[in-house]
Amino acid sequence: MTTRTPPEIARLPTHVGGLDAALGGGIPAGYVIVLEGAPGTMKSSLSFWIVANACAADGRHALYIAAEENAESLLRQMAALGLDLDAAAKGVKILDPRQLRKTLKADKGGDWLRPLQRVVEAAQAGGKLDFLVIDSLEGLEVLARFTNRRMELFRLFEWLRDLDLTTFVIAERPDYIVKGTVLQGRYDEDFLADGVLTLRLHPISDQEVQRRIRIVKMRGTKHETGYLALHAGSGELQVGRVLGA
Repeated sequence: MTTRTPPEIARLPTHVGGLDAALGGGIPAGYVIVLEGAPGTMKSSLSFWIVANACAADGRHALYIAAEENAESLLRQMAALGLDLDAAAKGVKILDPRQLRKTLKADKGGDWLRPLQRVVEAAQAGGKLDFLVIDSLEGLEVLARFTNRRMELFRLFEWLRDLDLTTFVIAERPDYIVKGTVLQGRYDEDFLADGVLTLRLHPISDQEVQRRIRIVKMRGTKHETGYLALHAGSGELQVGRVLGA
């Protein structure tokens, strides 16, 4: 029996200091990645930061499907982080909740996936598309009116994998800590995805919390498995070793 060495995975820079090294060289191109966490953990900001900087630096293109937060609010949030919106605008197209709601109702047969597929196909036809962001899975679930969540998730992720795009799917997660232990549930989308990044707010004193990120899963890669601190500075994001509690 002969064996072949699998081809090396192409990597995309995150433009987040320290995160590429923690991922083993960057985000694997073409992966479907769930970015999960509680409110306020910077899920939307991190995904937008990665794709916007990639578009500005490397001439790539992204479609950001916002199922909850409107485009104006999202852009204000990114401007506050110091993102160059003029540079990002050349490559990032945002489909906001109002447009998404109309889009999902466009199929006469009542299937939410077909009109969503047409939107992505149109973006691909208008120019090369490298990134897709769905923000958030729960928002899409409400607008699409999932009747069988497990079945609809399987359809969604099967389609996303076939697109050959680097995709971020944002998912809302409660943040439970019991006697110092972080409790994490079992979610169908985590098993379906190629990678899972968890963001959380960790209390380090009675008054302070620290944003942290953990690479829970990234198929076919050697990566950090523990929590890293996530810092948002003036015009930059960085991750590093956790100091303190």
